[in-house]
Amino acid sequence: MSASPVQHHLQPDDVLMFIHIFKTAGTALTHLVEQQFAEHEIYARRGAHILRATPDELKPYRYVTGHYPYSAQRLLPRKPVMMTILREPVARALSFYGYTRLQTDPNPIHDIARATTLDAFVRHPLVERDIANMMTWFLAAEIEDYLARDRMLTADDLQIARTRLQEMAFVGLTEHFAESVWLLHHTFGWSHDVEIKRINATPNPVKRDDVSQATIDHIIALNQLDIELYALAEEIFWRRFGHVDES
Repeated sequence: MSASPVQHHLQPDDVLMFIHIFKTAGTALTHLVEQQFAEHEIYARRGAHILRATPDELKPYRYVTGHYPYSAQRLLPRKPVMMTILREPVARALSFYGYTRLQTDPNPIHDIARATTLDAFVRHPLVERDIANMMTWFLAAEIEDYLARDRMLTADDLQIARTRLQEMAFVGLTEHFAESVWLLHHTFGWSHDVEIKRINATPNPVKRDDVSQATIDHIIALNQLDIELYALAEEIFWRRFGHVDES
């Protein structure tokens, strides 16, 4: 069988970088990816540590993952192979609230979630930046903008995010996680004999049917760019998945 158009088998000197956006099932996905690398080849530190690392410090790693923007790739000693997974924006916002309200560490966002309803939470000015167009932020913002989060995204940012998404070797969908795992392993030529585990999943998640239409409408209004970006992710995913079926 000839190689599929979506295949991108990693070479020994390739670096794979996973843009892990909050509440997209990224923890479960990276758990599967990490099984393909030796422990010393994996860079998975939290926070902004990567922003302080030098290219020499990052040179040994073949898999880099974390809540880092796409633009963090320029910190690496060589251009990486890129991957990410996206989630329907309303579902991502509901999951973010459900997860955040269960956190007990001191954090203003966590405090707000524990003290308010979902509707009040998504309308709070300190919270909106973590809900509004977060996926576009991750893919379009430069490191400085991503850290400051002090400007509004524009149509130009969406175009940057769209271009970067289309250039990625792998794009998954949270809503089709099993199919995403299958496509992931096909893309990189890994064995399909894997066990899918739920990791970092929120117990008793907020159900969309239990949320008022006014709240959903507000989330939609905050995420117009992400809605367009997610639609593109669906097109990319199903086109690539279809190529695999045809081959």
